[in-house]
Amino acid sequence: MSKKTVETFISHVTEPPMQCDAAVIIDVLRAFTTASYVFRSGAKEILVAGSSEEARALKAREGDLITLGEEEALKPPDFDFGNSPPEAVNTMLSGGRVVQSTTSGTRGLITYRDTPLLFAGSFACAGATAAAIRACGAKTVVLVPTGPNPDGADEDRSCADYLAEIIAGRDVDPRPYLERVRQSDAARKFMDPGRPELDPRDVDFAAQLDVVDFALRAHNAAGQLVLRPSAPATDWQH
Repeated sequence: MSKKTVETFISHVTEPPMQCDAAVIIDVLRAFTTASYVFRSGAKEILVAGSSEEARALKAREGDLITLGEEEALKPPDFDFGNSPPEAVNTMLSGGRVVQSTTSGTRGLITYRDTPLLFAGSFACAGATAAAIRACGAKTVVLVPTGPNPDGADEDRSCADYLAEIIAGRDVDPRPYLERVRQSDAARKFMDPGRPELDPRDVDFAAQLDVVDFALRAHNAAGQLVLRPSAPATDWQH
């Protein structure tokens, strides 16, 4: 890996957007873990919606969209799928177009939509994301955890910390970072037997490293933010 210098900064999504060459919006539990599996299941693209109402409006306008997302961690009753990685794994989406709306992740992407290079991040695509950032020549990168608050989103902060290390070209043991996902407040919520409406498997999926070999790059297409899988070696033109 090249040793060229890349400055990384961590800024929570509740803070004003920072000026930078590239930004990675991080949602480990669960938006961008789910998105990684959606693409692995064959989806062509994911339209980014800031709310479930916006997702419904996009589906009404375009017709062929598959709705995926959550409100207060649960699937809206009229959506096709919830925001759950194991659900995405068991769904064939070959060539399908998806619209995703989540409480934190998709809204974070919209906050940073004017960044020259914008990525959705999780452990599922961490290695490819770091490779993409180094390949695109970015000199300043902001890593943006999106949990409910800076002190209660250690699964996202852990991913940001890990990305900062590997973007810098340092060899690190990923296991302590992945363990922070399992020990996070968000993970405990999913593992709580008193919350049977939540799938504990989501935590296992979120704590898996590099399950896809592409980054999730956000494109601003005629005013609509769209995620597409991008291979680091082939798709890094501004």
